Amino acid sequence: MPTHGRTHQAPPCPLRALRISPKIEHRSHKGAICVYSEVGHGSTFCIYLPPAEEARKEHDASGRSELITGTARILIVDDEEVVRELARVILVELGYSVTVCKDGKEAVDYYRMSWREIDLVLLDMVMPELGGRDTFAAMRRINPAVRVILSSGYSINSEAQSILDDGAMAFVGKPFRIAELSDKVAHGLRG
Repeated sequence: MPTHGRTHQAPPCPLRALRISPKIEHRSHKGAICVYSEVGHGSTFCIYLPPAEEARKEHDASGRSELITGTARILIVDDEEVVRELARVILVELGYSVTVCKDGKEAVDYYRMSWREIDLVLLDMVMPELGGRDTFAAMRRINPAVRVILSSGYSINSEAQSILDDGAMAFVGKPFRIAELSDKVAHGLRG
């Protein structure tokens, strides 16, 4: 139906509230819903529910893998505050010293001044202004031996693979899983 000069707005999206609250917890079930969204790339929704008691007992009996801890100095670069904070909390709990930067430009400026004090960089692939590829290239000009783990809310693509081929140490998907992040960081530090 034509609007004949009238402006038509789509009805408000009920999911828009999720942009305000990227993590919603349902306290009675001790679960969480996380939303990760990048303009032009889509959204990833993760729903975390605690395992049923039987599954928990089975998992514990099968022998849990140990988390790898350390004391290295890690720079986290991500434009999403909730992602930066989650990664920071996980890595600090694992014993690492952590610095965070909100975008590629800030990270390159920080790295230029402090690269000798950084053992590993956890670098988001998709950021405004200076994305993962350009940030990685700038850091390599400062220190050709920079150790970088790429991260993204999307599966590994040709651009990420190209950066890995150029020397990045590993790729880790978002949202972060503690055991996987622990393992990838340890691998990246071993070289």
